Amino acid sequence: MPMLSQLRGAMRRAPRAATCRWAPVARVLLVPAAAAVLASCVSGEPPTVTPAPATPVGSTSVEFPVQPPPGAAMHTLPAVLPPVRIGDLVTYVDAGGRFSMDVPAGWKETRQPAARPGSHVVLGTVFQPPDVNALITVTHFDSGRRPVAIGSTANEVLTMTGVMDLPGYIEIGREQVIERPGEALRVEMAYTTSEGVAMHSLVLFQIDDTTFSMVNVGVEARSWRDNQGAIRGLLGSYRVPAMRRG
Repeated sequence: MPMLSQLRGAMRRAPRAATCRWAPVARVLLVPAAAAVLASCVSGEPPTVTPAPATPVGSTSVEFPVQPPPGAAMHTLPAVLPPVRIGDLVTYVDAGGRFSMDVPAGWKETRQPAARPGSHVVLGTVFQPPDVNALITVTHFDSGRRPVAIGSTANEVLTMTGVMDLPGYIEIGREQVIERPGEALRVEMAYTTSEGVAMHSLVLFQIDDTTFSMVNVGVEARSWRDNQGAIRGLLGSYRVPAMRRG
């Protein structure tokens, strides 16, 4: 069973060859000024996380945790989800030492099965609260080569994950991470899950040697304003490799 296959749902889309993909991104921007901060596409230097050759739609391929895992999707959600409250935090340290970050206390981790060989996806995990109204996903890609550029690699990942095909998807804006110039980028977006839940996310893309990370922290849309600062704090705590305990 490939990594994250149960999350295909609305994201079912086969990866394509690496090309410049600013056009589809630009079409969904709601804030015209956001276009000015988009990183430029690197012509002739495709991202190095390009997966194995494309497979037909419907077949198993690389899958990514943008929506809740199937166990959560099977729950009957209430007509109105309770608001998200990010409170006490605990520091999660990956058992393999690949990453560490702060996560809300009480959120359950669901580690995804290993990806098929050649996919370049080496890690995928999801954290969710009992109310299933928010999520943190961490996905690592590693092709053995350092990605060429943060902006174009983020575009490639957004395209091949099918995130932009989710219902109601909009990219609100992008911002460089000042502490990691040229190596880290945050993308704010909104989309609707297959269950009809409107989500608002801030996604961190980060280069650490040959590892390319996609870290998505999302909450149901009405809870975004009250949790935006906490969400930025969670992403700010993310480290590759993991910080040592003590």
